Amino acid sequence: MRVPTPYHFNPPPLIQTPSEEMKALIEQAAQQISADNTELACAFIQKTSMEKATPEVDKRLAEEFDLRKQARSEGRRYCNSVALTYQVERMPEQIRLNVSELNVSGCVPYFPGYKPHF
Repeated sequence: MRVPTPYHFNPPPLIQTPSEEMKALIEQAAQQISADNTELACAFIQKTSMEKATPEVDKRLAEEFDLRKQARSEGRRYCNSVALTYQVERMPEQIRLNVSELNVSGCVPYFPGYKPHF
């Protein structure tokens, strides 16, 4: 069996030499299409990266989650000694993690008329 030769269609050019106005319209259309597609492409990349990153982050933090759940079920406070040591060695005292009881008054946001519910 013999493969037939593909049919080539060469349509006649619609515009032989575009005018300056036509060139400007073509450039404007190209700019608009590029801008629209750039926004769409960025949204697609953001969505895809979030979908791929979420399971990866969950997988890496699973052990921490389990340790915190275990501490909570035992009625004790959880403290990551590696993170605490890092904080003590490298952070100024004003921003360092502090292992102490929670100060309720420090948790209340400053909004006029706001009353905490705890």
